[in-house]
Amino acid sequence: MTSVGTTLHATTRLRHWWRPKAGNLLVVLYLVVLIAGLPPVHAWALFLLSVVTILGIGSFGHLLNDLFDLEPDRIAGKKNRMAEFTHRQRWGILFLALLTALLPWIWLPSDRFSYCLLSAEFLLLAAYAIPPVRLKDRFGWAVAADAAYAYAFPAMLAAYTFFLAGKQDVDALLFGLLFCWQMALGARHYLNHLANDRDNDLRSNTQTLATRMGNRRIHRLGARLVLPAEGFAFAGFLIVLWTHHPAAALVSAALWGLVAAFPLVLALARKHTPLSFRFSVLTFDQLYQEWLPYGLLALLCMQHWYYFPLLIAHLVLLRSPYITYFFRRMAPLLRVFLLPLYVIQKKAQAKESTATTTTSASENLPVIAVVNFNKHKYTETFIWEMIPRLRFRILYLYGDALPLYDHDGGHFLSGSPSLQFLARLIENVFNLGDHYFHRRSIMSYLQSKQASLIFAQFGPTGVEMLPIAADLGIPLVVQFHGYDVFRKDTVKELLPQYQTLFQKAARIICVSEIMLHRLKEMGAPAEKLFHLPAFVRLDLFPYSDHATLPPSFLAVGRFAETKSPHLSILAFQKVVQEIPEATLTFIGKDGGGELFEACVILVKALNLETHIHFQGVRDHQSVAQEMARRRIFVQHSLTTPVQGDMEGKPVAIMEAMAAGMAIVTTQHSGIAELIEHDITGLLIPEYDIDAMAQAMLRLARDHELARRLGRAAGERIRRDPLIVQNLETLENLITECLMMNTDNQVTNNG
Repeated sequence: MTSVGTTLHATTRLRHWWRPKAGNLLVVLYLVVLIAGLPPVHAWALFLLSVVTILGIGSFGHLLNDLFDLEPDRIAGKKNRMAEFTHRQRWGILFLALLTALLPWIWLPSDRFSYCLLSAEFLLLAAYAIPPVRLKDRFGWAVAADAAYAYAFPAMLAAYTFFLAGKQDVDALLFGLLFCWQMALGARHYLNHLANDRDNDLRSNTQTLATRMGNRRIHRLGARLVLPAEGFAFAGFLIVLWTHHPAAALVSAALWGLVAAFPLVLALARKHTPLSFRFSVLTFDQLYQEWLPYGLLALLCMQHWYYFPLLIAHLVLLRSPYITYFFRRMAPLLRVFLLPLYVIQKKAQAKESTATTTTSASENLPVIAVVNFNKHKYTETFIWEMIPRLRFRILYLYGDALPLYDHDGGHFLSGSPSLQFLARLIENVFNLGDHYFHRRSIMSYLQSKQASLIFAQFGPTGVEMLPIAADLGIPLVVQFHGYDVFRKDTVKELLPQYQTLFQKAARIICVSEIMLHRLKEMGAPAEKLFHLPAFVRLDLFPYSDHATLPPSFLAVGRFAETKSPHLSILAFQKVVQEIPEATLTFIGKDGGGELFEACVILVKALNLETHIHFQGVRDHQSVAQEMARRRIFVQHSLTTPVQGDMEGKPVAIMEAMAAGMAIVTTQHSGIAELIEHDITGLLIPEYDIDAMAQAMLRLARDHELARRLGRAAGERIRRDPLIVQNLETLENLITECLMMNTDNQVTNNG
């Protein structure tokens, strides 16, 4: 029995539509019961019959739609439950749903108008799904039809039925506003569905508004037309409701204000627009599905205790996991809500003069949000040197994989301890999930800045920003650099999210060929993958002849396990034994836990303190100067034995090549794509200290070899189009993604 129930539940896709649609209809029923003053026992019987017919109509509509979507879903690789049944079974299940929808009408009060509404409901369901009419394929008609049969007609039918039961005259104005409210709500949900299903529709070559116009325009349509229409219609409905039942109108308005209070406070604190639109749950949805039903049920329970079991039944039917805590915790929450008001007032003037974007001729350029863990990390020159050179208006978000700070350093929860505490409190009490308000604030910020694309640095950042990009209807480009592809624990933890990222991201950039192949093995589509090395400032590293310089060695980079500077020290010890005047300079510090200090200890233990110098963190200009006066660049990169971590394509090696330095490094990852042994440098096996020492000695003694390798390395870098034309290539990729998402771009083959 359980298996049959589970199968029917999955086949009717109950979990996809029950809460938004049934919850919304029950709100309408509770309102009409309050207005009509139905006796509790009578209301109970009507509620039971209503739930059955709602279940039947909703299931019938989804089953009918799936039945005529079998072929498109097969092409798109999308699961269709009806495909699991035989032809006879499909029609049998459809008939069962129809019977469930119609049977309650033997007992439900009805008249000619009721039957007209019911007939219109089923005609629309059929016209939406069945060829040759198939309104589903007719763009604007599809939006209107879905909103009407899924929300507006069921709400009108439910309200009219309960008015009949209470022998009440129907207020035409109230009825009309109910229709407008439900049409706007239905249109918003349908547009969101199109946006979220756009990838499947593109694969099956299905024409929809989302594939025809792009998600960004769908987003704009929802934000500028549908959501305001929904708000005005609901407000008008509450005004007219006041004339019929002031308490119901007052409770509805109060709950609306309460559920919108914190997002409004947060928007004011962050100076964002309080009106934001997303392709996920909005404040309105929380109101309809979680808050308003219980407020109205509380009014019914105050009228008669017989309605209390209805509250329990609603909790069971709608599976609300947290709203039961609402009444018990309302008083402390109301007190806490007042905390941020003082903070807002004090902070408003402090940020008044903060510049947001440069007002110049560049204002016509697209706005790109670059997202990274760090703001200005000294080892990430390939990011912060690239940003001002891109021909876009850049917003730089940073602080974590889910960024904490905006372009101007403002915290996404305003930096106020009160607001941050309040956000965590509400998220925990109402089970909204971690970082719920944090993500909303990022979305509002990007909306207010009219961001057109998100460019995520590193895979974990792409994972966090993907839902935000999808919600805003803008493309996401993610660039992988090394550990985020190779490190075992990172990949194991994030692989399921990576696979979703691969399917949804517009472009996936990786800095080496070996990384590209690894991403393919993880499931990244070949057509989305692009190999593009990290950005190098070639002008900062002009070529010069290093062959006549003293035997001085240089290593640049983090003291990370993948770079293994301690192995370079051990190899250099052998060099000093034969060339006592040799020196080795390290630039860099952090990156490997205690590895930096361990290397300092190792140098002291080997009595090499006069030969090896640690300069620590230096700016980019200083690095260029050091490369100009050192003879040989060394780096012992390797694959770490425990985590399997690897480098991408090290920027420091590319900079040393550009500067004309002779290079000793390992046959490792993307390095082997840069260095050809004995042509542009010397490659030695990983972990082979003796081979590294011999290569270092060879270059220290052979001036002509050092000159030849340095010259070839400089030429190799400056004739590589992916390095020389790095910015242009990246800009073209981003522009292509923007064009794919532009307002009038038809992105499918139709």
